[in-house]
Amino acid sequence: LRSSETAPATEKDIAYADLVLQDIYTFVNVQAQLPRTAAGTLDWTYRGPENDWEWAWSHNRLEYLFTLERAYAATGNVAYMERINEEIQDWVLNCPYPAGGGISNPQWRGLEVAIRTRSFLEIFYRHYDNPDFTDVTSLLIVSTLRNHAQFLRDNHQGGGNWLLTEMRGLATVGGGWPELKQSQTYLDYAFTKVTPEIAKQVL
Repeated sequence: LRSSETAPATEKDIAYADLVLQDIYTFVNVQAQLPRTAAGTLDWTYRGPENDWEWAWSHNRLEYLFTLERAYAATGNVAYMERINEEIQDWVLNCPYPAGGGISNPQWRGLEVAIRTRSFLEIFYRHYDNPDFTDVTSLLIVSTLRNHAQFLRDNHQGGGNWLLTEMRGLATVGGGWPELKQSQTYLDYAFTKVTPEIAKQVL
C-alpha cells in the first residue's frame, strides 16, 4: 500500500470533490445537501431527500473519500485533504459503537462496517506521513479499529456474499494493523468463516 497510487482524477472527480466541500453528496444517483446537526457536525443518519436507507448506508461507507483523494493528488489543493480529515474525524467522534448491534443504525451495519475498513486502510497507509493528513486523523482511525473488528466478529451474517464481505473487513483490520493485540485472532476467525464458503460458493 505504501507504493500504491490513486487513479488519475477526472474532471468529474474534481467537480464532485468541490461539491463535497459544500456538503453536497450523490449516492444511489440522488444528489442532496447533507444537513448538519445543531452542533455543526455532519448528519450521518440522513437518508437523503427520498428517505432512502441506501443513501445513508452509502454515505457511511466513506468510499467517496477516494474521490477527494484523487482531486487532492491531481491539483495539490489542500482543501480536499482537509475535508478528508474532517470527514474521518467527524465520523469517529460522532458515531459511537452501538449497543445491541446496528441493524437500524446506518453507521453500524455489517456491510458498511466492512467496507469502511477498506476506506480507512487505504487512506491511512497512503497518507499517514503526509503533513496535510493530520496525526489526529491517524490516531482516530486506529482508535476505532477495535470497534470495527469487534462489531464484525459479533454481528456478522451466517453465510453468503455478505459474510464474505464482513470477513474481508475483519481480515483487513487484522492484516492491515498487525500491531494490534487481537490482530491474529481477527485473521484466524475470518479464515474459519470464509473457508467453508469456498465449498459452498465455488464450483
